Amino acid sequence: MIRRCRSGAPGGFAADRRGIAAVEFALMLPVLIGLYLGASELAQYISNARKVALATRSVADLISRQTLPVTTESLQNTIRAARAILAPFDPGSATITVLAVGVYDDAATQVKVCSGSQSSGNAEPPAIGATTSSTGLPAVPAAYKAKGTRYVAVILSMTYKPMLGSSLASYLGGQGGVAALKDQIVWPVRGGTQANGIGPEAVLPGGVVCPVNF
Repeated sequence: MIRRCRSGAPGGFAADRRGIAAVEFALMLPVLIGLYLGASELAQYISNARKVALATRSVADLISRQTLPVTTESLQNTIRAARAILAPFDPGSATITVLAVGVYDDAATQVKVCSGSQSSGNAEPPAIGATTSSTGLPAVPAAYKAKGTRYVAVILSMTYKPMLGSSLASYLGGQGGVAALKDQIVWPVRGGTQANGIGPEAVLPGGVVCPVNF
């Protein structure tokens, strides 16, 4: 009996496959968890990016349909609509900039922000600040390169905080544990009033129509 155990034990141990599935599962489990969390995080990021794009287009469309000038109350309601679109992501980190722009030559080398408004945070009613800065203004599309053209530009930026922390934020191009999301769009004026351009234009609260000359 002793001889059988001594001679058979090594071979029996080497041939024993009991528990191998548990070992393989233990080795693969971290990889599977990482894939699951990564896929979930990526889906969240894409969802937030899509909501930013949708909110940007919605603001541009709503503003472009309004009469001249756009009232503060009307703009605040538009900001509220954008916040609702961004939910369930926190709109408190979002900055929404709406600009009324005029083109003064056919090459679009002379482009002027005639009036503008900017809102950020979760204040209620939404805080509205005036701006005529052309910093970050989207490039003028070819169809808008005509003297006297008027259009609306909307820029929306917000931060996305990954569930997995700063490592993923860095991978997505962010800093400080958050990733930046931004969208911008140029939109034709559908409402507004004819003033000094070849078509109707929008005027944001506190602003005036685009002047005749640049």
